[in-house]
Amino acid sequence: MNELSKPENNLEHEKEIKVERMLLDEHTLDQMVEVEVACFSKEMAEDKEELRKILENQKGIHLKLEDGDNMLGYITSLPHNEEFDFLKQYDSELRNDEDAVYLHSIDIIPEGRNLKNFNALFGAFRNEAMRSGYSKITMYARTENRFSDILQKRYGANFFRRIKDWRDLGEDMDYLEIDLSEKEK
Repeated sequence: MNELSKPENNLEHEKEIKVERMLLDEHTLDQMVEVEVACFSKEMAEDKEELRKILENQKGIHLKLEDGDNMLGYITSLPHNEEFDFLKQYDSELRNDEDAVYLHSIDIIPEGRNLKNFNALFGAFRNEAMRSGYSKITMYARTENRFSDILQKRYGANFFRRIKDWRDLGEDMDYLEIDLSEKEK
């Protein structure tokens, strides 16, 4: 159990956790870079300009998880069909889907990782995807940290295949889909 989940050790009033859409500004980008560094290896972490390109795409759903003014994590996505050509290079079995949103990245800093924060961020993303008219969420989920297992068990993600050494980054990823067409809005 980490210190955040032990109320008896937390004498300070717990700050409000909130999830909201991200705006493209330098402060947000700087916070995203800090989260990337805390969550990923140097090879996997995206730099500020890569993150800027993602946020510039207003068809994607980009949410941040905050504790007061501190970003604990974020989720970024793009329309699946806009990422298809890039992803197809690494997954020959991938099919295009105009009604799907591709979960590009979900990151929560290690000290902010708990079920409450994850459910707040991912649940808000799923709800926004449904409100935006997407019928499916597609993603490549990490296996090393059991993220793929969590999505399959908790959110009903369907497993399709495992890609060894995804994008030559030294880690296997599972291709998953979450059907939103039957979920309650």
